Amino acid sequence: MNRFVALVAVIAIVSASSLVWGSTLRYLGAFDVPTDMWGEAGDENPGLSGLAYDPTLDLYYGLSDRGGVIYKLRLDLDQTGIHGMEVVGTVQLDSDQTRSGMQPYDEGNIDPEGLALVSGNTLYVSSEKDAHGMPWIRTFDFEGALLGQITLPQKFMPVGDMSQGVRGDFAFEGLATGGDAPALYVANEQGLYQDYPASTVGRGTIVRIIEYNLSRGLAKVVAEYAYGTEPIHSPPSNGNYALNGVSAIACPGQIMPEYDLLAVERSYASGVGFRIRIFGVDLAEASNITRYDKLPCLCSTRLAAKTLLKSFPSANANSNGPIPPENVEAMTIGPQLGNGHYTLILATGGEPFDTENTSFLAFEVLR
Repeated sequence: MNRFVALVAVIAIVSASSLVWGSTLRYLGAFDVPTDMWGEAGDENPGLSGLAYDPTLDLYYGLSDRGGVIYKLRLDLDQTGIHGMEVVGTVQLDSDQTRSGMQPYDEGNIDPEGLALVSGNTLYVSSEKDAHGMPWIRTFDFEGALLGQITLPQKFMPVGDMSQGVRGDFAFEGLATGGDAPALYVANEQGLYQDYPASTVGRGTIVRIIEYNLSRGLAKVVAEYAYGTEPIHSPPSNGNYALNGVSAIACPGQIMPEYDLLAVERSYASGVGFRIRIFGVDLAEASNITRYDKLPCLCSTRLAAKTLLKSFPSANANSNGPIPPENVEAMTIGPQLGNGHYTLILATGGEPFDTENTSFLAFEVLR
């Protein structure tokens, strides 16, 4: 058995064994935002690719995937679902520390995908590529002023012959802060060129989760973990476009202490539609692969453990009806409900699957 066949066999076993259901999430409902609700503050459908919740202000920060703009939002949420949304302001992200005032990003110089915050003072934003095709993660204050840029390991930086680095539109979709340090977690959507092929209907891909330590105002890589995704859920029936990868992550903390992360895997097949899977991710026994520029053989690498918590679209007895298929690109731990349970809030993006409205989906964490 050659190395590639062995890798496929291993990832097939990992994917099959991961489909163990957890009964942790109860679907509360969805809210489709009417285009006129965004008002003069922004685009008719900004499409949210990142979402972070600030419990001290009961405020959501939604990152638009159509430019360097963050929306400040409030949601009308209770145990029966989401009933409304209010835009309370916008934040324009600055592109240049060396110039006074706010310098908006030129078209093509930002492809925003991930958003995370450290309580009260710092926003972290990831971009899949700039005008030169390079990904970045930058820090901003809550008014949008550019504070700095996090150093990415060289293995993630793409080269011209596509022998290394992130795939162009499948870079850092997942971004989350949490833990004791605190930590910043970063996940690429599809495997690095040198690590593993992109997902197919027959097998998933292998992505890396980077863990940074953010203590003392620095961002230091302390670990990288290999995470195996599921295969694409269906062959395409119209055209040949299909994918599955990690489109969002969140840190559940003490709300779900058995998991270090929650991960959304977004699967899409043209002519068929979406399947969204939410997994609980445990990094405790996963191999630290930081020192490897190319993924070592999976026969000697322990992948992150994962438990399927929710898969949709599907009708499920533990929900308020069928969950609609959506292009989920953002996720955050939300506020507590009246019964003391926390919520998990998902948001939908636009590109490359343009939809008429942005939507929010709410789940109750059954704890």
